[in-house]
Amino acid sequence: MTATRGRPRKPAPLGNKARAMVEDSLMRIGAAQKRMATIDRQAERADELAGMAIQAVRQGNMPLAEAIMLDVRAAAANVRRHEQDAARAMAEAQTVLGKTMRGEWE
Repeated sequence: MTATRGRPRKPAPLGNKARAMVEDSLMRIGAAQKRMATIDRQAERADELAGMAIQAVRQGNMPLAEAIMLDVRAAAANVRRHEQDAARAMAEAQTVLGKTMRGEWE
């Protein structure tokens, strides 16, 4: 906003195309946030499973420890997949916002 005779000017409203691009970016950011919540849950699960594996090793139950560690690997793979999805959604949002700032509507 710039001042004119001491009064601040209201920002110009966004056009329909620019508004649609901003809304698209907000949806992509929302999708990334959902993925990040999933990452947090999966990381907690991997931590819980690792604790269970330690207990199985201490008790000498190697077959159980091995099975649990395979579950840890699966949880870690899920974390990586969701992280990549979140990163892609954020990159797409950045691209759309950049186009909006440059006035590239189409």
